[in-house]
Amino acid sequence: MQKFMEHYVLNKINVPKHKMLATKRNYDEVIDFCLRTRAQIKNNELEKAKDYFSNNYLKFKNAIKNKDFEGLKKLLYTDITELEKEKKIGVGQKISSLILEVFIHYGIKDGNLRKKLFVPLDRHVVRVLEYAFNVEIKQSTFKYGSKKFHELQNLLKKCSVSGNSIYFDYLWFIGKIFHPELSDSEHNRGYRLCSMCWIKDCCLDENKW
Repeated sequence: MQKFMEHYVLNKINVPKHKMLATKRNYDEVIDFCLRTRAQIKNNELEKAKDYFSNNYLKFKNAIKNKDFEGLKKLLYTDITELEKEKKIGVGQKISSLILEVFIHYGIKDGNLRKKLFVPLDRHVVRVLEYAFNVEIKQSTFKYGSKKFHELQNLLKKCSVSGNSIYFDYLWFIGKIFHPELSDSEHNRGYRLCSMCWIKDCCLDENKW
């Protein structure tokens, strides 16, 4: 996945993985990539988010340099309501979590900060958790301010090696490549590559292809 991120993202935007924070240009390029991973992009929200993060470059950089995760949380996960936060920043928990993952997990690779990361919850990760591991996930789980969100994050930490739950985000790749969403269409139902899947030996789904 480290190689995938390097070739799929960083090489395309011409930002070396160890220099994501070296210049504001590099930082802005990485932020722009993260913001554009949303399923539905609204221009007003995109511009709002780009301005917010661009204006907070030095705060973000210094927080990572000082290993101040609480400071990073204040920048990306505020204590106000989810709706108010999205009005202010223009992003929800998925993009906030992804931004920190890219800069910390794929960039500086700081072990202590890495253990504090939240797994970005998107439809691919959630689908695999539900189908492959029988984890019940309610709609409220997608909101950072909800109890369910933190309960799931704590569960993932307990189930991970040394509490490093960010590796569960690799499930998005499994969900996108090996276990994509199936359609009800008779002619284009989709597919599953269970026999090749990375987690086939521990997957609990009885309906393997």
